Parts: sequence; structure tokens; C-alpha cells
Amino acid sequence: MVRISEIPARGTGLPDRRLHDDDPAARGHDACPARASRVVKGIEYVVDRSADTHAQVPLEYWRSKNEVPVKPIRHAPVLVRALLGALLSCTGATAAGADAPWIEGRHYVLLDPPVPTQVPPGKVEVVEVFSFGCPACNQFEPIMQQVKAGLPPEAEVVYVPASWNAAESWPLFQRAFHVAQVLGIEAQVHGPMYAAIWETGELAVVDPLTHRLKVPRPTIGLVARFFARTAGVTQQAVLDAARSIEVDMKMMESDRLVQAYAVEGTPTLVVAGKYRVVNSSVRSVEELAALVRFLVERNRESVALAPSLGRSCATQNCAARASRAIIGGSATESPYAPE
Repeated sequence: MVRISEIPARGTGLPDRRLHDDDPAARGHDACPARASRVVKGIEYVVDRSADTHAQVPLEYWRSKNEVPVKPIRHAPVLVRALLGALLSCTGATAAGADAPWIEGRHYVLLDPPVPTQVPPGKVEVVEVFSFGCPACNQFEPIMQQVKAGLPPEAEVVYVPASWNAAESWPLFQRAFHVAQVLGIEAQVHGPMYAAIWETGELAVVDPLTHRLKVPRPTIGLVARFFARTAGVTQQAVLDAARSIEVDMKMMESDRLVQAYAVEGTPTLVVAGKYRVVNSSVRSVEELAALVRFLVERNRESVALAPSLGRSCATQNCAARASRAIIGGSATESPYAPE
């Protein structure tokens, strides 16, 4: 089992999240937590934020100095493991999610305040927070494509790349994603990027034989060569975009969104900037797709109800309150709601 413990980050009031491995075979393959400590020769090290150097110190020493109680929370990586099994077996468990209602706090979390979306009016944003360098995201990619294919017409999928795992080149892959956006080749390279990292090894971060991080790590130059071959752009165009202020700003915005969504790991789905799917609450591809469709419909109902609240507030905040009213049963049931 992989679990996350929380230690408040000094001066922020926000938790640090550290990966603990009860099963060494599970390390790095089930989930990509928001912040990870290092384990060297059986000793776990964390970043000492109370020191100016932010040096890595043994966890037990950190605890003795700061005297902060550690409260473990469960983070079972059920989503990718269970959904991938369902996808590969093609068992079609279509009724799995139809027997129980979708419950706030169990199946999804209502974000308050809601996060502004990036889609045109009339569209409902479905975000996947991901990284090309995340092994769980690589496994989840065919599942996401199946979920995407089953979305209603008003839903639009948006990808938000995370960057918190610098050791495994996530900042590089975040930059590569936004370079592809700027050059208009995002759709052409999205799937092939996963293949280059996890199948062909052209941009691999992990040695397939030793399962250790590769040295040297992939570079933007290798990404430029890959984009040139895959999407027909010039390597110089990729390098110029990678150095642009526009890409730097997009990377900063992605980091801000990941923080605003309160993401605990990747992959994570967020609907309409308001509903964050709880990964461990779904058991099949069909159940996940039904939950996302349900949240898309919830958003449509909440936006329709917002003007009737009669309060002078921003539409997003009104919609958030309206969604709570709907969840309480004061509005017509969604056609996607379970029987």
C-alpha cells in the first residue's frame, strides 16, 4: 500500500505530502503524490524548511526538532489499478456505478472557492492534472481517452501539467507540453510523448533494466528533436518557444491551478473548476465516466440556478452555492444521476 502523511510546511499552514512505501514493488508505479521524500539506505529524509538552506534531514530528526505530530491519511491508489484492469479485461461493468448515488465528500470534493475555467462560454471544463513523467498517468491515458469519448457535447477536456517532481523531469515535460500548445501541435504529440518516455525510451527518465533514474536526464534539445520528427516543426522553433515568456507564463499558471485544485496526486480530474474527483471512489472505467458526466450535468444545473439565488456575487461563487442547494435535493435530478 502507498500512503501519504501530512506535515505542515513551516510558515504556510499547508501540508507537505511524503510518499511512504510499505511495499517496495509499489514504489513509483501506483500514484504520483504531490511531494515525496527520499529514502536512502532505509532512512527517510525530508526537506527541513526551518533552515535557510532547505537541507534534507532524517525524518526522525525533523520530528524531534519540530515536535509536530504526524497524522497519516489514506491514499489508496485504486483508480489506475482498478480502471486499467477493467479496461484491459473489457468486462463492461456498466452497472457498477448505477446502484449508489454520487456523494459529495465521498466521490468528489466541492472546491470552495471555485477555480476559474479556461473554456469558452457554454462549455464545461474537464481538467486532467497529469505529467508525461508520471507512470500512473501513462497507465491512465487510454482510460482518459475512453472517458473523453463518452462526454456530452458541451464538455471540453483541458490538460494541466504538474511540475512538482523535478527529480523525474516533470518541469521539463511541463515546458514541453506548453511549447506544443504554443506551436499548435499539442494533439499531435500528446500520445507519442507518453510512448517516447515509457515505451521507446527516447525521452525516458527511468532505466528499464535497473529501474533507477537515467543519467543524463532528457533535455529540451531531445524534446525539440522529437517534436521535429513527430509533428513536422523545426527544432529551432521548439527551442525558441521553450525560451519564450509566453511558455514561462503558462507554466506559472499551471502551477497556480494545481495548487488551487488542492491536488494530492496525479492523475486527478476536476470538473468545471468546482468538483475534484476522489480517485479511490471509483472501481471501473464506466463508473468513472458516469461520475464525470454526472458532475458536468451538476454544473449545468448549478449555473442555471445561480441567478435565482438573488445575491450580488460572482457567477462562479453563486454557482458553487447553487450546486450545494442542488446536492441537497432542491433541484430537478440530473439525467445522469444514479437510479
